[in-house]
Amino acid sequence: MVANKGDSMKDVFLFALRLDASLTEMQGDILCLAADSAKRERYRTAAARQAAQLSLTAQVLLRYAASRVMEIPMRQVRITYTENGKPQLHDGWHCSVSHTGDLCICAVSRRQVGLDAERERPFPEQVAEKYFSPEEKYFLRTAENKQRAFFEIWTKHESYVKLTGEGLRAIRRPIPPEIHTHTFHLMEEYTVSVSLFTDLS
Repeated sequence: MVANKGDSMKDVFLFALRLDASLTEMQGDILCLAADSAKRERYRTAAARQAAQLSLTAQVLLRYAASRVMEIPMRQVRITYTENGKPQLHDGWHCSVSHTGDLCICAVSRRQVGLDAERERPFPEQVAEKYFSPEEKYFLRTAENKQRAFFEIWTKHESYVKLTGEGLRAIRRPIPPEIHTHTFHLMEEYTVSVSLFTDLS
């Protein structure tokens, strides 16, 4: 799936892939050809195979997405990582990646971007008490669908810290007004948020 969601998401390209089943050995080997050595090693040695499959698939999806948007071959896409694990493209391009459940999704843009996706599921109320602002707690308390409301709030915060690259240590901070977050739902069970600086230049 490729999506470009309106003016507020100007120049942001989203690519998503759903894994309907575990990878076969051959499929894993094929994906490894397009992944970097660290991802290949993690995939081949991981005890938690499903998480490793998603991580491997997400990186290959990002490489494919970047090649499509940047109009270069996949083998020319360079992906590096900050010390906080934020993926980086080069030549003035930015990206963000998330995987959850059986979904991998990434964003590629000329603008700095943060993306988070979560599969909707029962949530720990203590997380809301610990991290949410009074306004967010009120929104959650009065929401008709509390599970969906929780993940709308949570993915907004996660996409914000992925935008800034600060990592989860900044999750408690209020989202500043210069950040625009677009939240939407996929396949009725996933919540996705994309955060950008409001300056569209």
